[in-house]
Amino acid sequence: MNMSKPADSPTRIHIVRLCITAFAIVWATQIYGVVGNSPVLAWLYVPLLIVCTFRVSLWALAFMCALVANEVGGGRFPIAELGTAVQAVFLLDLAWRRTVLRPAPALSTLATAYLAFQRVARTCFILVSIILVTSLTVRGVPALVSALWAVSMLTVGLSIPAKPRFRWKAAAGTALVTVLSTVISGAVLEMGARILFPMAKPIPPVSVYDPDTWWTLGPNSHGEFQFPTNPLGAPKTMGTFTADTSSQGLRDRDYGPKQPGEYRILLIGDSFTYGWGVNEDDMISRRLEAHLNSAGGSRKFTVMNGGDEGYGPWQERIRLNKIGFLLEPDLVIAQLFPANDVDNSLAKIGKHMRAYSTTWQQILENRRHWGAWQVRAHEWFRRHSAVYNQLLVTTGKPALLVETLDAIRFLEPSRIPPAKASVDRPFWLEIQLKDWYDELNEGQAILESDVLGMREDCRARGVDFLVYTVPDINSVCDFSWEWNMNSVEDPAIYERGVDIAITGEFYARENLDYIDLPAAMLAHPDPCELYFGNDGHLTPKGTDFAARTIAAYLLADASPINNLDSKIPN
Repeated sequence: MNMSKPADSPTRIHIVRLCITAFAIVWATQIYGVVGNSPVLAWLYVPLLIVCTFRVSLWALAFMCALVANEVGGGRFPIAELGTAVQAVFLLDLAWRRTVLRPAPALSTLATAYLAFQRVARTCFILVSIILVTSLTVRGVPALVSALWAVSMLTVGLSIPAKPRFRWKAAAGTALVTVLSTVISGAVLEMGARILFPMAKPIPPVSVYDPDTWWTLGPNSHGEFQFPTNPLGAPKTMGTFTADTSSQGLRDRDYGPKQPGEYRILLIGDSFTYGWGVNEDDMISRRLEAHLNSAGGSRKFTVMNGGDEGYGPWQERIRLNKIGFLLEPDLVIAQLFPANDVDNSLAKIGKHMRAYSTTWQQILENRRHWGAWQVRAHEWFRRHSAVYNQLLVTTGKPALLVETLDAIRFLEPSRIPPAKASVDRPFWLEIQLKDWYDELNEGQAILESDVLGMREDCRARGVDFLVYTVPDINSVCDFSWEWNMNSVEDPAIYERGVDIAITGEFYARENLDYIDLPAAMLAHPDPCELYFGNDGHLTPKGTDFAARTIAAYLLADASPINNLDSKIPN
């Protein structure tokens, strides 16, 4: 009696092979991370393997055991790596035995489906293999396991029957069309991004690298910037302003030797002094010069703008000594903004506030390491591509290209530390905390040291020194403060104007001559109109108000500046 097992029907054999291939494709996508290493998905493969056992012999059972061990191990035990290796060997066995999608019989009812599935399966395996080979260039990717899987996927893919002939001319034509379409699509995408995302427009190269201050204004540069001009809580509206720098690296005109009878005032500070959001005629320096000369009779005042966006007192002191004193000032007026200056002072020693802007901190780190080629590449794209700038916003990664290049295994990393997670509080209110913690006190101490250093530098050259504080919008605008307090989880931890009070105590303690701009703003009928509500910088009305306040102080009879009247010729 013939006791041999009856042969399987062709249809059943093809279904089994289809199940094997489907499993292999899904598993390939899973190890790549598209599906994700989900234990639930992994256990769903077991029924497929049981079906395959009737055809693939004991390899399927071995694979099942390896799969179970891999899932139980969860990557925590060596058995997990063993399971990965066995899985790869199993797929190779499928390929060499030609059990993956053999050519279907011409008359089979499944022939059409098989032919379509062949093309998809072969392409999928080869693409996954290419992706895995590419992943070998990424730091942190296990090289041995990825290489093993890449060989396995390529072997399985090439074992699936392909079209009879490969036409090189057709392939070359397809490649050329692909390259051209990619270039055209990129150009269209760039133009679309510049129209749809105004804030993502390329950033003009106004700033350049400086080894001492990390960045500085480049000479003879021009930029046009966009920024939000809407009041707080209102729909976003965009405004523009232009910024041109002189050959001396100032957002100002060029200055030659001081003329007889000329009294020069140098303003030093951050973006408020620089004039972020306003055109040149509305900068504090220009408005102050106009007010002084209109009220001073025959006196000749020249007010020079030494501000730079994002600067803190330590950078301002360096700028004062490198550029400022060369302009022969009679008086230096330093502008502070504690909300920026405390955090910037901490950046000087590699620290930051507990709640802070991760975007700004990453920008600071990039500027600190501006010499690294990864940062230079990142800056090039920021200055030329709206698509890249929008990617920075969408991904929330202010140094996306730097991080990507640092992840490549065979390239020397930039060594730029990634920004750590911030405490879940509004970073713009951190300086208004009722109880200051150690980092805030340390940043304030560094700030104070650099301000006193500027005063000593001025005294050593016989130059008078004044200081004033620009208050944060929340310190003077009731609507802004109330809007923020209604949005925070615990308003009781904040105290309005605490940073202004601490800075004022510093002025009094060190006998610094200062202009009380916060008090003047609080006395204004509508302090909110002095600021761009959504941006926080001064409007043209705000810069003019600040200039008038400073001018009134300088022209007052009780001005504490020593011998001011004797230095200003009538």
